[in-house]
Amino acid sequence: MDWKKSGFLGNRKALPFVLAIFLCGIGIHFFRDEWPPIIPVFAAPVIALTGFLLILSSFSNSGNAISAWVHVVMGQLFVLLSVMLSNTDFGYHFILLWGSGVFIASIAGFWCLWLIQKIDNDILLNRYHGYVYERPVIAVVFLLSCLAFAGFPITPTFVGVDLLFSHVDKQHIGLIVFVSLAFLFTELALLRIYIRIFLGQHKKMTHAIAYKSS
Repeated sequence: MDWKKSGFLGNRKALPFVLAIFLCGIGIHFFRDEWPPIIPVFAAPVIALTGFLLILSSFSNSGNAISAWVHVVMGQLFVLLSVMLSNTDFGYHFILLWGSGVFIASIAGFWCLWLIQKIDNDILLNRYHGYVYERPVIAVVFLLSCLAFAGFPITPTFVGVDLLFSHVDKQHIGLIVFVSLAFLFTELALLRIYIRIFLGQHKKMTHAIAYKSS
């Protein structure tokens, strides 16, 4: 795995900082009554911004596809935590509704990328690999995982995403901006991973190539 090109998680200095922000957010959420009311309100956009940066890092990642996938998963967890901090009425049943599809999609997507990496240990995002020629079933499963993760109406996550946005107070402009950008770039990052790994000309020249007509 090319960790030097793996964004936040490939930077040993940045990883503890990212984890510290997440743990602080968890602490603020579970011990909300022990903090001044302004603390959760201030922490929510900061955590949402961190999640957006993780997802943006995945979108611009030219390294290992598994690392990019993990960036997206972690970014979504940060976004979910930020909404939980901003609204005390956000119940855990909403989390289960949202996470039911995301959890399965996260595991399935990771499994697909792991299987592809085992072929020749090369799933860098700096080129097209065209693995759909050799592994069409895995390509379909990964595409469905991306759609489920992005909130496509094939899992309960579709309803969970809608409820997630409905619990963002319109007065929290910063939170709205970062959460919206996070979901937008999540879809772009997932689509980019799918295209780079499964579409395009296959790396092996033994496969047929559809040349452009004159």
